[in-house]
This record gives sequence, structure tokens and C-alpha cells, in this order.
Amino acid sequence: MTNVDYVFHAAAMKHVPICEKYPLEALKTNVIGSDNVLSLAIKHKVKKVILNMKTDCYEDRVISLDAQPDIEVGSDSCYIYENGFLMTKDKETVVYYSGKGKVVVPEGVKTIRKDAFSWSDVTEVLLPYSLTTIENGAFTYSQKLSKVVLRSALKVLGERAFKGCKSLKTIDFSDSYIEFNDNTNSSWYVFDGCDNLSEIILPPMNYVPDYMFDQCKNLKSVVISEGTKKINDNVFTKTPKLEKLYIPDSVTTIGSYAFQYCSALSTIKLPAGMTSISNYTFADSYRTCFLGTASGNNGDPLGNR
Repeated sequence: MTNVDYVFHAAAMKHVPICEKYPLEALKTNVIGSDNVLSLAIKHKVKKVILNMKTDCYEDRVISLDAQPDIEVGSDSCYIYENGFLMTKDKETVVYYSGKGKVVVPEGVKTIRKDAFSWSDVTEVLLPYSLTTIENGAFTYSQKLSKVVLRSALKVLGERAFKGCKSLKTIDFSDSYIEFNDNTNSSWYVFDGCDNLSEIILPPMNYVPDYMFDQCKNLKSVVISEGTKKINDNVFTKTPKLEKLYIPDSVTTIGSYAFQYCSALSTIKLPAGMTSISNYTFADSYRTCFLGTASGNNGDPLGNR
């Protein structure tokens, strides 16, 4: 939608028997499809979207998506706009934010939708206790963002959620416990390229996902909390200043290339219960030495470095 002023959205499944037979397809087309169109239109600052959908939510109307500073939403829309937030009518999902500076996301919001704050000018974000889900790319490339306060209810942290937030210095996880999905790669690259992040205390997780801190060039200190069971592949790849690392006794497995190119690491104390370190876990980390013992997946002590 680059350089587009007007969008006419007429795609819909309108035949009730077909929708009843294929409800998931109806949901994808009528709800998720419409949301994708609106999200892209907002992102690319399209002037107007004309929705021609014969549903309970939309009926031949025009929505203005001018986010500087106001968004006009019809009274019969599925969305409302308040204080810079474009939200679903139940106020449980933030679809887009048009403001800048410090922002307090309203209590009651449960989900921050994909790309809702991407490329924004926000500097600090205080998230509500009700928030459970941050979707993929929610804050991607918000390059003025320096501080994020997360809350205890947070369970889902999506892929690239804070990727490229180059000014991000502080991430307060409070007392969260994050449960990642073992069957997908949906949580990769969460803080990839956050250049100003220097230290982090992670909340308990079922595992630390792949590439979570990839290319965090100034990351020096990491504490992984007790309760975390696994450090996945490539988690700290290309973090050359990482020098302090605490791995709790609950961790039993470390994946391939997890600490590749961590050239400042000099000593790592391995947990007593460690059962497996994959090959090339510490590849090209030439100064690293170890306290404790564990076997690689081919019986090679500590993996091939």
C-alpha cells in the first residue's frame, strides 16, 4: 500500500451456509483479512479505506485512517479510537497507536496486535497487568523506545516483538512467567538488534527462544531465572560484549550456537543438572572456559567449539 491514498475492501465470504460449513475460512476472510487490510492501511497512512462488507460489523462505509492526529471510526464499527489507541470495541485489543513519547496502555487490554506500535515514536511503554499477549512485531523498529515495563500476566511474546528497537535500555519483566510454544518458531528474534541493551534479568520461561538476543552488540550481563529449562539455538549469537552470565540449576539443555561469537565470555558455570550441550554451542567464543561438566549430543564434552 505504499503511496496509496484510497483502498476499496470488498473481499468477504457472504453466503451463510458456506460460512457455517467452513467457519475457520470465514473467520480468516471476514475478520482477520479485514484486520490485515486496516492494519496495513494504518501503517502506510492511507487516507481512507472504503469497506463494502455486508456483516454485523461493516456495511458500506468509509473509515478515515489519518493517524496525525485523529482517526475517525464509524459508530457501528468493530473498532473504537480513544487517546491515540485504535482498539477493538471491547477495548481488549490494541490494533494501532498513533501517539508518541511515554505511553500507558490502558488496564483491561489483553492483546497488543501485530505491528501496533511498529516504527512509532514512543519512548517509554508501561503495559497493563491485564496484558497476556504481545503479537509478532508489535514494537518492531520503534527506534526511540528506551524503556518497557511488562507485567505478571504476560504469557505470549511474539516473534520480532521488539526487534530493531535500537534505543531500548531497560526491560522490566516484573514477575512474569512466559510459556513459549514448542512446536513453532513464533518467538524468534524477540530483541534482535537492540543495540543499547546492556543488561537483562529474564523471567522464568519454559525455554529461552532462538535468536532472542541476536546481535545485541552492547549486551554485557544476563541473568536467566530459576525455572527456565532450556536455552535454545543461537540465543546470544553475535553479542561480543557479553561477559557476565548466570545459568540456573533448572537448565538442562543448551542448543547449538547459543553463544557463538561471544568473545568477551571468560567463564561459565554450568548447572549441576545439565544433561546436554549441543554441538557448536560456544563456537568462536575463544576465551570461554567452563566450570562443571556435560556431554554434547555426540558424546563430545561441551560440544565442538
